[in-house]
Amino acid sequence: MTRRTALVAVITSAACFATLGILTKWAYAHGVEPISLLAVRFGVAAIVMAVAQAVRDPRGLRVS
Repeated sequence: MTRRTALVAVITSAACFATLGILTKWAYAHGVEPISLLAVRFGVAAIVMAVAQAVRDPRGLRVS
């Protein structure tokens, strides 16, 4: 991982973490259940991680 890639990852992570409270409060105000919100959060995280792995090393996603 290059220094630039690491910096982008840290900044992206910080931005996501910073908006988490605001978006959670908004979701609760619109009637979202906590379990549903967690399921969506973990689903999005899984997709993002799979895409990141596919970009870095697609062979790592193969099932033998």
